[in-house]
Amino acid sequence: MQASARPTPTLIFPRIRANPWIVLLVLVAAILLVPEVRSQRSHDLDLAGVALASSGLFSLVYALVESKRYSWGPINSFGAFSMGPTRWSAVSVYSLLVYAVLLLTLFVLWEMRAREPLLPLSLFGDRNFSVTNLVGAAVGIAMGGMFLPITIFLQSVLGMSAVHAGLTLVPMSIALLAGSPLAGRLTDVVNGEYLIMAGLTCAAIGVGLLEHALGLADTTWSFVIPLAVTGLGFGFVFAPMITLAMRDVPPSRSGAASGFLTTDRQVAMAVGSAVIGSVLANRFAEELPKQAAGVAAQVPLGYRGHFVSAFQTASHGSQNFGAGQSTGGSLPAHASQAAAQHLATLGHEVFSQAFLNAARPSLAVAVVALIAGALFTTLLRGGRSAADARQEQEPVEEALAG
Repeated sequence: MQASARPTPTLIFPRIRANPWIVLLVLVAAILLVPEVRSQRSHDLDLAGVALASSGLFSLVYALVESKRYSWGPINSFGAFSMGPTRWSAVSVYSLLVYAVLLLTLFVLWEMRAREPLLPLSLFGDRNFSVTNLVGAAVGIAMGGMFLPITIFLQSVLGMSAVHAGLTLVPMSIALLAGSPLAGRLTDVVNGEYLIMAGLTCAAIGVGLLEHALGLADTTWSFVIPLAVTGLGFGFVFAPMITLAMRDVPPSRSGAASGFLTTDRQVAMAVGSAVIGSVLANRFAEELPKQAAGVAAQVPLGYRGHFVSAFQTASHGSQNFGAGQSTGGSLPAHASQAAAQHLATLGHEVFSQAFLNAARPSLAVAVVALIAGALFTTLLRGGRSAADARQEQEPVEEALAG
């Protein structure tokens, strides 16, 4: 357990590094397997739109992803100042969010006037496209947020290795892979709106079961059913969501539409990670001193004050989560080996119970996002596409005219 001079609690966990061989494999597979599509006319690349969108999204995502690391404060000290309880600088989390809003606003204004825009804003005149982006954002928030507390819980609380934790999450992937093709086939015969609503409801139930299943005596098998239900629900969402989103989009704009749909979901995952990470950090900071006070009677009298104050100090700093971390706080120099072992055991008990109590309301945020997404589906327009309706209507009109 580490104390920090930062005034607000944050979560810091190891960075995931991309494997270059996987990236190379994907590039080779894309070249060999993805069919080439040629256009009959040349297109102009909207360089200004690319620059504005890329820089705006970079500022937004970087600020959200790194908000926990920098405690929602300055990234560097140049031009540092405070505004109420917030801390700013030329490059800080808050200033990056402001830059993102300005850049993305300029992007929208530019796209309204561009001759061949990167993102044709007329796409949002299609209700299904607009609504499915809302649904996709809800799914992204839930998926990005739920993995954060679960992954930390498996490794830091239950002591699983990274590989063991990954294998524990496999039932979700298997269920998602099983549900996706089934949903794809059902989309041809069932209104996609109902499939998406059913999938989001199922996923919300799965995350709720996952929240209920969390316990300090959990094993890998404790998560099989909740994760399978969650994965099955997500599996029923993606295929019909993409089908409805792209149904009435003109082929000439399908690339821009599918690109925005994917980007929307990825940004939402960053938002979900930041929001749920903040909820988790604040709840954990509140729980640490409570749990330390609860076990203080089991601490030898000579170490009791130090034990409680160590957790109180840690609750105001950054919490470094990782398998095998020290959770007992720094020990007095005169502590015997037996006392150190006892304090370490009690420290892990405090840490585990505090994190468990913090993880549950964090997962509840993911449930709320999924329920919101299910409610958004009521705005979708199911049934036949506009093109299919026109094709069916044309023979009728010709017969009447004849």
